[in-house]
Amino acid sequence: MTLLRRSAALVLGVEGSIVFGGHLLLGRRTWLSSTAVGLLAALADWSAAEELFAPTLSPEEHATLSAELGRLVSEGLIVVAGTPLADLDLHYQREWKWGLAAGLYHFGIKDPAYLGPEAMFAVLNAHGAVEPSPPLYATNHGLPRTPLAPPADDAIAATLARRRSTRAFDPDRPLPLAALRDCLYSALAIVAFGKSGVASEGYLPFKPTPSGGARNPFEAYVVARSVEGLAPGVYHYAGIDHSLGLVRPGPVPPLDGLLGGQAWFAAAGAIVFLVADFKRCWWKYPHPTGFRVVLLEAGHIAQNLLVTAAAHGLAATPTCALSDFAVEELLGLDRVTQAAVHSVALGARAPGPSLADLPEIRPNPLLPR
Repeated sequence: MTLLRRSAALVLGVEGSIVFGGHLLLGRRTWLSSTAVGLLAALADWSAAEELFAPTLSPEEHATLSAELGRLVSEGLIVVAGTPLADLDLHYQREWKWGLAAGLYHFGIKDPAYLGPEAMFAVLNAHGAVEPSPPLYATNHGLPRTPLAPPADDAIAATLARRRSTRAFDPDRPLPLAALRDCLYSALAIVAFGKSGVASEGYLPFKPTPSGGARNPFEAYVVARSVEGLAPGVYHYAGIDHSLGLVRPGPVPPLDGLLGGQAWFAAAGAIVFLVADFKRCWWKYPHPTGFRVVLLEAGHIAQNLLVTAAAHGLAATPTCALSDFAVEELLGLDRVTQAAVHSVALGARAPGPSLADLPEIRPNPLLPR
């Protein structure tokens, strides 16, 4: 007996007069006929396939129902008990704690079709001709102003001021291991422990970056293409003892293929992927705003990586344009409870800018110095 059920990851929508169904985890979407909608409505729980075909159906109705059922199974909108897709569906149903709103965003934005730089420039130029860009900063014009003195002349302020995202990596010079070491330490090393008032939490790990409730949801994976003194491969950074553990020996896949096909990343020495383990936050924050806390923390960590890279004179840039499924497979992630949320590319700096870098940068003449 074949048991069927509609997917727990099913979402429905309407565009014009067309009803469509989508599968969150697979990134698939297909139009739905009235027969398909009826099937999905009928399969809220596990049911035998044979029960769907009433003996009163005409041969034409039987053929239509059979064809629609097969199509919905092939698209993953209906799952068959005992199959890998049904197991994934049950895993999602049991484990994903932040509901449909957060799930729609998190799963729904994976693996889009990214444009290359030439196509993107053309789109932006066409868009700008129709709708001007809004202002990108606000002034205090018309308000009582209190001028502030420039910051103290120290290394931190100077490093922050000169930090720039650059994709100009030198393919022939390796990333110094000492620089990678310092970047990882400044962002992800567990430097202390704190005791909370909740006995079951035990001692909470503290890092150089803030973490919501000190739940420490992020782990770093380094995909090393060319790092001085480090064999190519995939490594896990353990903040507890400041070490790299070899997860998968090299050679590694082309780095640009892991980052949405952005060609300039192929020459980076390494990519640091920030991987969230959602279970750590679900335990304390079951409300979907916990998902927002996780996303914000990725930015905190990335900034420390980038500022330390600037101190070492590296080329470095963050990117969220991930090839999600390829990264998940390479790192061996659980698609429901883990995700590569953010990444930072690091490498030796090339003499000139890349195609994706700004052709001109000039200082702000209004800033006190």
